[in-house]
Amino acid sequence: MKRPALLTMAILLGATACSDGGHADLEAFVEETTRKAVQTYRPADANADLPASAPSPEPFVYAAGELRSPFKPPPAPASIAAVGQPLVAPDLERVKGHLERFPLAQLRLVGNLSGRRAQVALVQDPDGRIHPVGVGDYMGNDFGRIRAVGDVGIEMVEIIRDAGGWTERARFIPLGGEEGNDE
Repeated sequence: MKRPALLTMAILLGATACSDGGHADLEAFVEETTRKAVQTYRPADANADLPASAPSPEPFVYAAGELRSPFKPPPAPASIAAVGQPLVAPDLERVKGHLERFPLAQLRLVGNLSGRRAQVALVQDPDGRIHPVGVGDYMGNDFGRIRAVGDVGIEMVEIIRDAGGWTERARFIPLGGEEGNDE
């Protein structure tokens, strides 16, 4: 029992013997920090930069009270219908084809065939099946309708939603490549 007590006392005596008891540097740091913290700062005057003869600024008047709330949908574009141009809208009653199940990015134009009457494009779906398509056929998720089949690719127009309802977007699918955008 005497050994642990003796060992503990020896450690404590050794630890206190190593310190010189002088904390002058710590006391100087505390005094310096206290002296700096005592300084007071006065708030800057808001009009200190303005000359005495300058007119006071006009108050802001909120004038957006009559504008449409951003949380409500915009009104239907009645102005287009009034001019006599047909409104753009997809045929939602039409039965969709097989290639309309896939986004255009997953469809690939792998070839084309020319006949006496028309040119036919060969489109590969993600399952690896090849489908012949021509002018007037649909493909892609956005009601894409083929306008022209050429030697270098397919020109088509998609009908997509926008803020005012529906709008058309031109697309070009090059032969063997990725989909491109004409806009």
